[in-house]
Parts: sequence; structure tokens; C-alpha cells
Amino acid sequence: PLTLQKLMGALCGLFGVAFIMGIEALTDFDPRNLGQLAVLTAGLSYALAGVWAKRHLSAQPPILNAFGMLLGSAVLLAPIVFFIEGAPSVSLAAEVWTSLIALSLLSTALA
Repeated sequence: PLTLQKLMGALCGLFGVAFIMGIEALTDFDPRNLGQLAVLTAGLSYALAGVWAKRHLSAQPPILNAFGMLLGSAVLLAPIVFFIEGAPSVSLAAEVWTSLIALSLLSTALA
């Protein structure tokens, strides 16, 4: 359950990120601050997802939960990325593909 101690920890983390960003980034809307706002929102989303997953997905294997989270975020973000950035170019060098595969296998799949 969400205890006062856990809530205070999440709020401290959220306020810590807001403090590092700077109060002016939160009070004065500027399109340049959208990235910082996205980071703040991602932190809040990550905290809420942890609480929700612990409550509703504790019976599932952790690897299945991680797979579902990554698949769900990819499905949700892919149309947005294609709309904003357009179709990706596939003219990447071999070392770029190697780096992408290594990053996905070593950092994500094995973790």
C-alpha cells in the first residue's frame, strides 16, 4: 500500500527534479522548456507506474511485466515519433546498427 513515507519519498524526488530544472522553467512557459517538462512528467509517471504495477501485477513474472511496459510504450510512442520526425532513414552505418543492437541486448533485455 501507499504509505505516507513512500508518498513523501516520491514527492521529494519530484521536487528534487523540479529544483534541478529551476523554478523559472516551471513558472514561465516557453517551448524550450517542453523537454524539461517531459522529464518531470516521466518521473511522475515512473513513480505511479511502480505503485500501480506492485498492486496489480505482483502475481506476474517480472520479465513479463518489463516486456509489457516496453512494448506498450513503444506502441504508444511510435505514431507520435513518426508524426513529429517522419519516417526514419535506414542508411545507418554498420557500427551504428551494432551499437543499437548491443545497447538493446545488454542494457534492456538482460537487465
